[in-house]
Amino acid sequence: MRIPRLFVDQDLAPDLEIDLEEASSHYLRQVLRCKSGQQVTLFNGRGGEYSAELKSAGKRTCRIRLFDFNSSDRESPLKITLGLALSKGDRFDWALQKSTELGVHCIQPLLTERNELRLSPERLAKKVEHWKRLIVSSCEQCQRNILPIFETPVTLEDWFSKDRHGPAFILQPGASADDLTGQNDDVEQVSLAVGPEGGFSQAEVELALSKGFIGMPLGPRILRTETAPMAAMSILQWRWGDLSA
Repeated sequence: MRIPRLFVDQDLAPDLEIDLEEASSHYLRQVLRCKSGQQVTLFNGRGGEYSAELKSAGKRTCRIRLFDFNSSDRESPLKITLGLALSKGDRFDWALQKSTELGVHCIQPLLTERNELRLSPERLAKKVEHWKRLIVSSCEQCQRNILPIFETPVTLEDWFSKDRHGPAFILQPGASADDLTGQNDDVEQVSLAVGPEGGFSQAEVELALSKGFIGMPLGPRILRTETAPMAAMSILQWRWGDLSA
């Protein structure tokens, strides 16, 4: 059995004993059927991880004893900021999970002209908490120890107006791949804009290009909104990140 990894939103230190929150305790006790003595790994999203042991499993909480600290973070040398248009159903959820696995540094949800998802402030706040939990779950699975930044949703125009470091790309069918391959080899930060179902409007593409974004093609086929960011991020990670390592 693989050693379970759990995110804990509190300070951690060697030789510390802590009580897990109810959701994490339920996962260890009821889902994984862990018993006292089970080895676990804990991380708090601030870097590194701790080897630990399940000391006791009660009805509502599990007590954990921490041991050694491992400073490994498994972060990509390329910091990708993903501007991702909101979408209905589980497409946005899926894109969040997979972009986290691919090493995204920051996720910026975008409100666009063709945006399908319209939420009240209350519903949006609940959705944001749900999306953050998905990111945590993905980090537990893929062994990342630093949580990606998840920004508050903004309009496309507002995001385009923010200061950026490094090249910025917008997915654009028919664009020239030479604009990607012609970039310098020492890129450390990059921004990527991915549209909703149906893509960005022509006005949005033109606005992006006027703000210094570079059109990025993904071949002759049209990819779905949850597939496109994965393909694009894989290319960027191969070009400047750690997929080519």
